[in-house]
Amino acid sequence: MTAITFYSLYDYNCGNIFANTLNLDNFSTLEELDAALHDWLEELTENRNDGVTREEWILADCEDVPDQYINTYGINGEYFTYRDTIDELSNYHDDAENILNAWIAYGYELNLDEIKDAYIGHFYSIRSFAEEYLWEIMDLSSLPQHLQFYIDLERLAKDVLINDCWESNGYYFNRI
Repeated sequence: MTAITFYSLYDYNCGNIFANTLNLDNFSTLEELDAALHDWLEELTENRNDGVTREEWILADCEDVPDQYINTYGINGEYFTYRDTIDELSNYHDDAENILNAWIAYGYELNLDEIKDAYIGHFYSIRSFAEEYLWEIMDLSSLPQHLQFYIDLERLAKDVLINDCWESNGYYFNRI
């Protein structure tokens, strides 16, 4: 469960803690989350009946939300796109979250079609990338057996990474 906990900002500043923990899986947009928070503060205002209108909240805690989507007052609306992209990418790859995080770490925007088109695979070393992927793509198996040992696979992989592919945390992608 992806949970996020908010405090009423007015009460927090007065030394009181009134918390509301929400399951983010129940919301599909930031607007829906904001509406739920406004409803909670309105209900809290009515229940406290102290003449103070509670209108603001502050983020207290969250679980399973990447840091880049968190700020003092809540989460960035792009979190929902991130979550939905992971869900969609999970239909194609078991390691969807790590693939997406590698994509984002390299500086690309969230775009499922681009990720699906560009993703090559996960390799534990540049040598394994060369042996498994480049050998197949470049069809080096057609070389005579006695010449195959003269190919520097790591150097070949490094050259490919300069022009055609990129890597982040062991996840390899074609350049788009």
